[in-house]
Amino acid sequence: RLETIRIVFMQLGERVNAALHTQIGDRLRLQEQHGGVLRMLEAIQQHADVIPPAERQVMESSIDAVNQALTTATFQSEDPPPMTSISVTHQQHTGQRSRPRIEIDYDILSFGLDLCRPTGLAPVTGVHSRTIRRCALEYGLVQPSLPVYTENVDENTGEVIRTYISSTPPPVSDITDNELDRLMRHILEVFPTFGRHMIAGHLRQLGHHVPAARISDS
Repeated sequence: RLETIRIVFMQLGERVNAALHTQIGDRLRLQEQHGGVLRMLEAIQQHADVIPPAERQVMESSIDAVNQALTTATFQSEDPPPMTSISVTHQQHTGQRSRPRIEIDYDILSFGLDLCRPTGLAPVTGVHSRTIRRCALEYGLVQPSLPVYTENVDENTGEVIRTYISSTPPPVSDITDNELDRLMRHILEVFPTFGRHMIAGHLRQLGHHVPAARISDS
């Protein structure tokens, strides 16, 4: 139970941090984050017997600060100031005879990618998803995809040999049904409102890639 609470507490902090940087103006999403914080506090209080007192105090203090920040952000959402939004992109001239490069603010891009994919950020930034992907690669926020194929020249014949690379998902965990059931019980005991998506994310944090069908059957 304690490890489950610790993992969810860290995940909650990351989501709220991203929301406070990217969702000002979206009252419903901020309220959704606020609900998650309250459920986290309820779980901490309900399972206080397994949390060391000092660690519990840190968690509760952090949640209090997060609640205040979300409340402030919600009021800002309901009464936005009459000013233009902050620009998240800028043009950088390369000195060559071509169109200037479009650069995206690192912090906003980093937090935005925690919430959605480049195609989802395109309307927010006002640039194409390919530009978002390029900036994310240059910042090291994402890993480059594998090439579709590689080419090698045969030393004997001079023939160019093209080898295609298939993209495969992460290997499925070989966790047993009994072990999966045990983990599911622990997760739902602490967070009974978790859906399949949240459970799958929690299992990945524990190092288990489990298909949705197995989670539903467990």
